[in-house]
Amino acid sequence: EEMRAVLAPDDAAWAQRVFGLDDGANFQDPHHRNAPATNVLFLAEIPAQIEWPRLDRVSDQLLQARALRKQPRTDFKAILGWNALAIRAFAQAGRALGDADLVAQAIRSFEAAIGCFLEFDGGQWFHEHDKLHGHERDFVPTLARAWRVRREGLTPYAAQLEDVAALAHAATALHAATGEARYGAVAWSMVDFAVRIHLDADGRWCERPGVDEWGLRGRGLQDGAVPGGAGTMALTLAALATTGPRAAQAQALLARTLAAATPAVLEAPTEAARSLIGAHRAHAYALPEPLEFMRVEGIGAARTLVLGFAPGWHISELPTVSGPGIAISAPSPVNSTPAHIGGVVRVGLQVAAGAHEGTLQFQPCDDHHCLAPMRLRFIV
Repeated sequence: EEMRAVLAPDDAAWAQRVFGLDDGANFQDPHHRNAPATNVLFLAEIPAQIEWPRLDRVSDQLLQARALRKQPRTDFKAILGWNALAIRAFAQAGRALGDADLVAQAIRSFEAAIGCFLEFDGGQWFHEHDKLHGHERDFVPTLARAWRVRREGLTPYAAQLEDVAALAHAATALHAATGEARYGAVAWSMVDFAVRIHLDADGRWCERPGVDEWGLRGRGLQDGAVPGGAGTMALTLAALATTGPRAAQAQALLARTLAAATPAVLEAPTEAARSLIGAHRAHAYALPEPLEFMRVEGIGAARTLVLGFAPGWHISELPTVSGPGIAISAPSPVNSTPAHIGGVVRVGLQVAAGAHEGTLQFQPCDDHHCLAPMRLRFIV
């Protein structure tokens, strides 16, 4: 009836068929079951190309009529998990495309999310520059509370595991895109919070130990429209397990939580995709004893593979790198001699658009013997 009131009779009959109104109502509001069913217009059939101008004209008329209706309220609430997914997307896209503006947007949104959703013991998270010593120093106090939703006039409520895990995962993407250690520190702050709040005595991720009957996802590993917290935490720990002074701790925590989740993964593997990916990465990118960390810094075509060797270990020859679209551009060991390279080793990489994974080969030695050559995969 609304369509016939707006359109000419022949256009109304044509539009009723094209927009799928011949089959009756097609939408029932799940939040208002007692409300009458209505129609959501969709292209039930694609008009012939000769009728496309007619489709444009009819659509414009319907749009003008819809603009005269009472408009729905706009939902201004901010959701932590959704913001975190967007932040990670901007950081990854900026790194892959070499677009500094996208990375800058990720940083701005991350800073805003920190201020909006998180509360710390001992003050707010901040980043300061120590001019006296000429280096940056970051301070990440203990995370006390995380809020899931914030909106003016709405009482905030506690974040769920998926929100905490998503922001930690976003922080690892910013760490990879910028090379700044502070983002790794924030990721660990989120992980430490999750261990206190969302990890039960058996090593399983949950909403709150003993209160899964709240109807939240709880110990389930399912990844839906919003990725589940357990799987996202597995990916976060897999990223943290390859770099930083707490890499070994991340490896141990990942192994513990994956072991606890194994029965659920075996029962429904297709619903636990992110947990399985985390397990794969934990195995594929595990660091051998001679290495304390390995990471790729930078965005765009020119990046740097950074290797940190444990005390007493070194390599006598520069490592080699292979992989589709990945090549060494300028190896530059730091504080080392060509015959005895230890400490931190930086290898310049030339990365083509679309390149994703490379393979590093090196032979670690101590003062008495050399191990067999090692091959490690890494993500650029």
